[in-house]
Amino acid sequence: NCRTARDILDSMAEPVLLLDESGKVKTGNRRALELLGKEHGEIKDRLAGEVIECVYSDFPGGCGKTEHCEACTIRNSLAETVGAGRSLKRVPAYQYIKTPDGIRRKRISISTEKKGNYVLLRIDDIDEGGWSITNRSS
Repeated sequence: NCRTARDILDSMAEPVLLLDESGKVKTGNRRALELLGKEHGEIKDRLAGEVIECVYSDFPGGCGKTEHCEACTIRNSLAETVGAGRSLKRVPAYQYIKTPDGIRRKRISISTEKKGNYVLLRIDDIDEGGWSITNRSS
């Protein structure tokens, strides 16, 4: 039940998204929604690249289907966690993100962990040069 999952995720201090094995976001905790500036209905059943506003998710084919997606650290980390069941910790990813101030290159550090048929994607920190958000817990 997604409501119960959301309650559990809300008890975590870090921003966390729960994704299915195809990379679609099922839910996220309050901290993730605040960080992303989104409501739950805006993230449910959308691909991770769409949720974080990756610029390439608007290209023909969409998230996961462009030539840029083959090198996407977030996509590849999710695939490794789903396929090999391996948890990854603080993996640096560089994404071009749509923001109110235009497209910005952001360094995003993520961790992944497989839980049954789902993957927990924790956003450890986001850095955009002079502006950054960092979670110090590991």
